[in-house]
Amino acid sequence: MKKGISLSVLFLLLVAGMFACTSVAAPPATPQNPSGSTPAPVPGAENPPGSSASLSLEGVTWILESFSEGESLKLVLQDTDITLVFDKSNGRLHGSGGVNTYTGGYQVAGANLVIRGPIASTMMAGPQNVMDQESRYLTVVQTAESFKIEGKKLQLMGGRNTLNFRQK
Repeated sequence: MKKGISLSVLFLLLVAGMFACTSVAAPPATPQNPSGSTPAPVPGAENPPGSSASLSLEGVTWILESFSEGESLKLVLQDTDITLVFDKSNGRLHGSGGVNTYTGGYQVAGANLVIRGPIASTMMAGPQNVMDQESRYLTVVQTAESFKIEGKKLQLMGGRNTLNFRQK
């Protein structure tokens, strides 16, 4: 019993130490993708300044409905909630990947979006199919370069990848 408790305490200290030792770099002055260039605007994805679309990305809980990796559209597994929240006050995003919670940095300029990674997540175990979905989601969300909001729907786009969310 003592050995199990000791291992649990050691694990918690290790995880706490990992988060305590990480540093957060100051955001670049202008959004940049990993190649260092400013992302090109996506035609049709512009949200005029002051429009309701540009105001509603942040401070809303978004629920993932589907995502694509290239041509392959995947629906979110039944009874699985993958969420995303953009927090304008600190330039951070966070949510649930289905099993684990995650966090990362982001920057918005018009309809352009930069997810500053890598995204950090907890490391809990869950059903293998949900863990696989979570891993794919966290990989795809980091490719986002632009967004589009129509009504209560959010679409993140980057390269050949697309993520489709609905407002909670």
